[in-house]
Amino acid sequence: MCVISFVDKKTSQINPTNASSRNLWVSGLSSSTRATDLKQIFSKYGKVIGAKVVTNARTPGARCYGYVTMSSSEDAAKCIQHLHRTELHGRVISVEKVNYDFFEFQHHQNKILL
Repeated sequence: MCVISFVDKKTSQINPTNASSRNLWVSGLSSSTRATDLKQIFSKYGKVIGAKVVTNARTPGARCYGYVTMSSSEDAAKCIQHLHRTELHGRVISVEKVNYDFFEFQHHQNKILL
């Protein structure tokens, strides 16, 4: 498994209150999709705090998934409204809210992902 990430260090320390409503799960990604691609497209609807793409390096062409954290729940809602069931790199993606902050979870697990 390979994780590619983007985190905006300047804004990643935003108040964690209501953090889960800012976090988005993106499924159906192409294996060619990178975190910077997610940042670029999601930035059209608000400030992106961080983005991660998880791919299966052992199975080229396999579907991937990702996480995006927006600066506010309003920005996250805009992304869902405008990007859910849209096409990205030839695949129809699904954008949904998640119930936890992926970046905080990863930090607490002390994982270093390259």
